[in-house]
Amino acid sequence: MIGALIGAANWWVARDAIVITSLEEGSEVPRCLPSFGGTGQLAQGHQLWVTVQFRDRNGDSRTLFTRRAVINKGKWHAEKIDVGGENQALSTYAITAVDVDRATDSMLRSTVVDMSFSNAETQGKGRDLWRMSFEDYPSGAHPLADVTVTRAQGAQSSCNELTDKARQK
Repeated sequence: MIGALIGAANWWVARDAIVITSLEEGSEVPRCLPSFGGTGQLAQGHQLWVTVQFRDRNGDSRTLFTRRAVINKGKWHAEKIDVGGENQALSTYAITAVDVDRATDSMLRSTVVDMSFSNAETQGKGRDLWRMSFEDYPSGAHPLADVTVTRAQGAQSSCNELTDKARQK
């Protein structure tokens, strides 16, 4: 019982502590957001993940866990966040900093594949099927701060495509 109360107390400390400083509400962003970050700390044993929420073809909300953030001395950041797909310019997205417990972090690290540091080439549309999205957050994941953004207009490369191009130079 006491452990549960301490965990609950740590949860509220973490909830008030995470702030997004790299983007303002309503910002227009590229398809590959180079960096996303802010300030704050989490309870011991927790990790901060960045998600991108979007509407699917049926209009239902989907949550995509994109990147595990790095926290150091009260600041956090995540690099190379994909915001939408090839033909989704001018669409609206919510980018969220999410507190994740140890078990959920372990599940995400074993299922979310980060292709931007892989030597595999980016596949054509519909062939990179390694991403998985959720209808809602898993029970061990709690959104702490979010910002609503609009994808910039025009044809833009994904983070993986930009990485592929940089390797070819």
